[in-house]
This record gives sequence, structure tokens and C-alpha cells, in this order.
Amino acid sequence: MFDPIDFDPATAGLWPTGTARLEAYGTGREPDLDAKVHAVWLETKAASEPPPAEQSQQLLNEMTVELRQQFEAFRKIRVDAEAKLVTGDDGEVKLAKADIKSANDALSLIVRTIEKIDSLQRSLAHDREIAVERDFDEASYEALLVGINRKIEDRARELAEQRLGLQGAAPGTGAGPPGRQPATEVPTEIEKGA
Repeated sequence: MFDPIDFDPATAGLWPTGTARLEAYGTGREPDLDAKVHAVWLETKAASEPPPAEQSQQLLNEMTVELRQQFEAFRKIRVDAEAKLVTGDDGEVKLAKADIKSANDALSLIVRTIEKIDSLQRSLAHDREIAVERDFDEASYEALLVGINRKIEDRARELAEQRLGLQGAAPGTGAGPPGRQPATEVPTEIEKGA
């Protein structure tokens, strides 16, 4: 049997919205491009309010936060009522049993609602991924390639710096920090044309 007191509402986290959503879902597009697009609006009314899908996601996030708080409140009621079962008289025991039952019902309902919210969030995220794939055109492809090439160049530069740093100066020369050559010396592999 499911025991709602064992449920951890923190497992249903908040979903990213706006430009953070694009980075989290890995659209492949540059986040700067999306920020620029969101910054340029043709209508001032459109700039003041987020798109309906984003509003829905924000509302679902707010509901998740509120349900977490309610879950903790009902969990506390249940724990307090269970303590009264042991220490209370007949009237308190009956009241404690009623509190436990109502808290269990409320906790079960909250858990089902949180699961439904998570399902809706997943559905919204899936719909956005499909929309991004559908809208992926030649310009988006070129932007993706530019980003990949930039990352490759950055990584190659980083590896080259590491290799030059590992060759370093001869021990005991006192020519700079350990493992690095002074700027005036050229590594022997480069001189040889390797």
C-alpha cells in the first residue's frame, strides 16, 4: 500500500522557463540569439507578457511550490496525530484517528496532483522540443555549426596550452613556474617542425 508520508515532494522540481528553458532543453541554438529575439518585439503589449505556454509553465511551477507547502503541513498534522494516539485519552485518540485519515486523504490527493503537474510539464517540454525541431532551418543549422566550431577551437587551444605547459622548462633552471617554459624559449618539437 502507498504511504504518502514516504513521498518526497522535492522530487517534483520546478521546470525552467524563458531562455533558461532553451538551455535546459538543449535546443542547439545559441541562447544569446534567443535573448536577442525576445528583446526585439514588434508590439509593446507582446513584450509585457510572456507567451501562453510560458505562462502555463510558470503557473504549474507556482502550483508545485504551493503543493509542497501543503504537503509538509499535512505531513506535520499526521505526525502530530500519530503521537496523540499513544499519549491521548479516548476522545483525543478518536480525533487523532480522524486527523490521520483526513491527512492521508489530503496527502494522497497532493501526490496525485504533483504527479499530474509533472506530467503536464513533461508534455509542455515535449511540445516545445517538437516546435524547435520543426522550426530548425538553415540559419539555425549555421548557428549550430558556428557554436560547435567555436567549442572545438576553444578545446584545441586548451589542449595545446596544456601540452606546452607539460613540456615545461628543465628542472632547476629557475625559468618560471614549474612545468611552464619562459615566453622567450621555443620548444624543441616546434623548432624541429614536429
